[in-house]
Amino acid sequence: MRAESGLSNPDHQTFVAPSESPEGRTRTSDLAALLRWERSRVSHRVTRMEKRDPVSRQGCPDDGRRAFVRITGTGREAIEQAAPGHGRTVRRLVLDALTADEVAQLGGIFHRLRSRLGLSTG
Repeated sequence: MRAESGLSNPDHQTFVAPSESPEGRTRTSDLAALLRWERSRVSHRVTRMEKRDPVSRQGCPDDGRRAFVRITGTGREAIEQAAPGHGRTVRRLVLDALTADEVAQLGGIFHRLRSRLGLSTG
């Protein structure tokens, strides 16, 4: 992914969830669970990324022990620039290998999984 967008795959993974959230942020613990990373790995990644400004850490007003990873304007620009290349890569590696019926089935499967996980299906 880095060649087209300048983003490493871990960078991209780290701010997709906050970028898709209506508030532009995701709890660090939720991000760790979503990525299937240890919280310490997320913390180290966010610390490195904060220096480049695509994300920032924000304290949780309800619980001082928790934090949010918030996407910044720089991060939104980066993900918007990466989106077309990412889409082309997904199409080339996944969708182009499937028939139209299989793509429709896959869409239905993803819809059910996102619903089950409580994620937006819109």
